[in-house]
Amino acid sequence: IKKALLQKLFPKKDEIKPEVRYKNFSDAWEQRKFSEILAKSDGLRRGPFGSALKKEFFISSSEYTVYEQNNAIYNTWKTRYFITPEKFQELHKFQLVPGDFILSGAGTIGRIAQVPANITKGVFNQALIRIRINPEWMDKNFFLIWMQSENMQRKLTQANPGSAMTNLVPMSEIKKWEIIIPSKAEQNKIGEFIQKLNSLITLHQRKLERLKQLKKFLLQNMFI
Repeated sequence: IKKALLQKLFPKKDEIKPEVRYKNFSDAWEQRKFSEILAKSDGLRRGPFGSALKKEFFISSSEYTVYEQNNAIYNTWKTRYFITPEKFQELHKFQLVPGDFILSGAGTIGRIAQVPANITKGVFNQALIRIRINPEWMDKNFFLIWMQSENMQRKLTQANPGSAMTNLVPMSEIKKWEIIIPSKAEQNKIGEFIQKLNSLITLHQRKLERLKQLKKFLLQNMFI
């Protein structure tokens, strides 16, 4: 149901209106440059060069950590590497803060997650891109859903001409993209609805896991 709704809540290629709209919203979506929806300062930043964050700089324990592409791919916030306070200060431009978005730029590319509250202080590595949005133009819930939509995933992971491999489009090109987005009020509506749907999906997934565990227990005890 969610997949079908997302296909109808976003305009199809070369169209300026989606199939399904909320009541009282009928205007065409507005054309913008991608750079306009980014924070005015440091809206898009790729992780530091590998030489700046080699494994030899990692320590066994610290209050400062390193975020990797798995955090974006699986939307989990456990980490395995730590750095010294001095290294953290050196790489302070690459710090993640709640509300940021991280995009995987290597391996499984194009996956995006929003940084939650109360994360361990840390920096992101060279396999990630940090995105900060302009709240004047973009609702955070809508942005996450929009970036995860099929159209945006295709745009982000375009194959190089003559190559079978997919690669993340260069950041310089992404900033120049012409995009269409709805009004902030319509973004809020779409974002709130999909968030509620996500919560419902999570609830049913948990129920399913409990039923699987119950089945496993019963099967172990129903046979000699």
